[in-house]
Amino acid sequence: MGKEAENEKLTTLGIKVNLSIKDRFDELKTDGSFDTNGQFLECLLERYANPLKVNKENEEKLRAANETIVKLRGELDAAQQKISERENEIARLNNSLAQLSEQSDQSVKDLNESYTSKHETMMKDHILVPISPLERKCLEYLTEREKKERKRNDITPEVFFMYVLSEMLIKGNKFSIKCVPDSVVDKLKKELSHE
Repeated sequence: MGKEAENEKLTTLGIKVNLSIKDRFDELKTDGSFDTNGQFLECLLERYANPLKVNKENEEKLRAANETIVKLRGELDAAQQKISERENEIARLNNSLAQLSEQSDQSVKDLNESYTSKHETMMKDHILVPISPLERKCLEYLTEREKKERKRNDITPEVFFMYVLSEMLIKGNKFSIKCVPDSVVDKLKKELSHE
């Protein structure tokens, strides 16, 4: 088959298609569903043109939605970047805090060792003497009495205790200090029982 024969065949087919469309068009116009050609054209537009228009509007809405998504994605990326920066800052601060904590722990450890060493050295020259609350009150009473008798305000219970100890142990003077009277001891006992 030559080109001319093919062209003729295609033309014949095109004419047949056009004629069948025209026949279908005429059939639709005359079947009684439409009172006027305007109604027919309006129906044709509703069935063909309106879906195209709706499709175009939907494409525009989709394009706008995609632009919004792109914009929101950009904002989300920026927010994630800020979050990442803040997380890095928090990690840096945590590291600094850990270092400070470690330094503080070391300082406390060093101070404890220093205190323990000084305490051990000091305790070689000192004796701890546990006393009861009543004995403490009696010591305070005697200290106040000595302050009045000697007219000195710099005497503390500790200083007075050392004085009494020195009088007894070194000088052998057992009764150089007058004892606390029984009435005062009873009074101090009552005070302690109410506390």
